[in-house]
Amino acid sequence: MRRVAVQFDLPRHEGPVICGLLRTVDAHNPGSAGHALRVCQLARRIAKAFDLPSHGVATITEAALLHDIGKIAIDAHILRKPGSLTEAERQTVRLHVPAGVGLVGAIPVLGRAAVLIRASHEWLDGSGYPRGLRGHAIPLGSRIISVADAFDVLTHARAYSRAMVPARAIAELRDSADSQFDPLVVIALEHVLRPAAVQREPQHETASLLHAL
Repeated sequence: MRRVAVQFDLPRHEGPVICGLLRTVDAHNPGSAGHALRVCQLARRIAKAFDLPSHGVATITEAALLHDIGKIAIDAHILRKPGSLTEAERQTVRLHVPAGVGLVGAIPVLGRAAVLIRASHEWLDGSGYPRGLRGHAIPLGSRIISVADAFDVLTHARAYSRAMVPARAIAELRDSADSQFDPLVVIALEHVLRPAAVQREPQHETASLLHAL
């Protein structure tokens, strides 16, 4: 795992534990290797676009890096499945959120990051999980992580999907704004990605992955 340019206010012995957990997640699900770091870096840029205080940006950065840490508790065969998940498998994957909250929340100085991780799969219209939060009941940091996470999933090939170019991915996010994603966060994403966001989209059809997030 590459050295992460993120400053954690952690006791000396806990930083290596975090890096070890991230390596374990990548080994557990090789198809998503590097995902956490990319989401972390993008979420940090989006948070800065909102002109948040430095401590707020730091918390969002930490939560974004660790948002999928709970997937080490999920059966690797489900995570690596090339086809569509069954409803039972989908519910199993969703358990990575409370598992991750438990892992991160066990480190006292990451308590605020755990709060953001807990809400990072909530949708604006209340149809997300695990609590069905709506609108601004979802913390801004969680809304930022949700958009960064979705953009990275859409723009990187997985076993079940080809990668989209940024323009196509942003179009998908726009289409889901107001229902799944905060439209202001999507706009901030476009702002930080220019000029990459204006690349010409490919001619072939690419299935949306947003329902699987």
